[in-house]
Amino acid sequence: MRAAQGCKRFLEDLGDHLDGTLSGPAHLVFERHLQVCGSCQFLCATVEKTIYYYRTWDAGPIPADIEARLWKALESRMRSPRNSHA
Repeated sequence: MRAAQGCKRFLEDLGDHLDGTLSGPAHLVFERHLQVCGSCQFLCATVEKTIYYYRTWDAGPIPADIEARLWKALESRMRSPRNSHA
């Protein structure tokens, strides 16, 4: 149960850690947990990599034909009976 509480606290503080605003005792608890919990190490590394790739990836503009097909598919999907809220 103690590990689960540590993971819960870790998840609560992850956003502040990623923003660089986690400090004081909360930062120490976060870092200690990160040193011993493989699941949280994996999660933190994955989120950090995702943010890095999102910030540095330059895909360029979407080609016009692909954008048109995407909008057509989205509009069709929104009109489907599964999406009605009646």
